[in-house]
Amino acid sequence: APEAWKTTQGSRSVVVAVLDTGVDLDHPDLRNNIWTNPGEIFDGLDNDGNGFPDDLHGWDFVDDVGDPQPHFDNGWSEAGVNHGTVLAGMIGAIGNNRIGVAGTSWNVRILPIRVLDSQGIGNVETVAEGIDYAIRNGAHILNLSFVGFERNAVLETQINRAGQAGL
Repeated sequence: APEAWKTTQGSRSVVVAVLDTGVDLDHPDLRNNIWTNPGEIFDGLDNDGNGFPDDLHGWDFVDDVGDPQPHFDNGWSEAGVNHGTVLAGMIGAIGNNRIGVAGTSWNVRILPIRVLDSQGIGNVETVAEGIDYAIRNGAHILNLSFVGFERNAVLETQINRAGQAGL
């Protein structure tokens, strides 16, 4: 990474959608790189008309709310609640700030999309909705860092749709 950083530290015009257990929006290495919906105001309304009220910094498809941060629900696991934030940090933690770590791309914008619960468990339908949200909100890159045990036509269709949309 240090050799690559001599060439580029990323671009603010690139949006990376992190579909996972949520992202800590206030993390000191991430907060300045969290995507902001330009058409939304936190007021209980769907100001931009995209069907998601108060989606100022992404969406939580597990609880269907505009807060894509990890939740410490009953049965939560440390790995579950931290996974999305750790991934977002590897992707886009700000570098050279003497705080924490440096991501591979210091200047990207992270679009948090919570599709897994506080144990890291989810379903294909929620992930498919998250991919659709990423497409409709201008993401350029999808990060799906989770596993499954079989192929799924719904997920495959959504991933192909994202590719056709340029992601």
